[in-house]
Amino acid sequence: MWGSFGDIVFQLLKTPETFQIEEKGRFATVSVFGQKDKLHFIGFETKKINFSFLLNSAFCNPSEEIKKLQKLKDEIKAENLIIGDENYGEFVIEQIKTEILRTTPKGQIIAARVEVSLKEAGGTK
Repeated sequence: MWGSFGDIVFQLLKTPETFQIEEKGRFATVSVFGQKDKLHFIGFETKKINFSFLLNSAFCNPSEEIKKLQKLKDEIKAENLIIGDENYGEFVIEQIKTEILRTTPKGQIIAARVEVSLKEAGGTK
């Protein structure tokens, strides 16, 4: 298993094509007369993780996989994101973008590219 998010398992051909982690610090700017402004560290922003993957009917049911992601997003439930042996913490799905690449003549999805944006649930350092 490459990784998982809640009960969604990433393995074999269902692994992300891209995987990005965004971490930022928060700073306050203090004006000092006759000098350059000074920065004061306040804390960290919540992490954001973005990944995308290709779903193809050759190895999964794209519609079912998209519905699983939508259900997790709609439940607004924090789930553990595990990649390899590392637990990145609890995240919620902030956004899902689905690009339908190919369908059957009856409209069933054959291939789709899905982009998922996760936001850290917070409360940790």
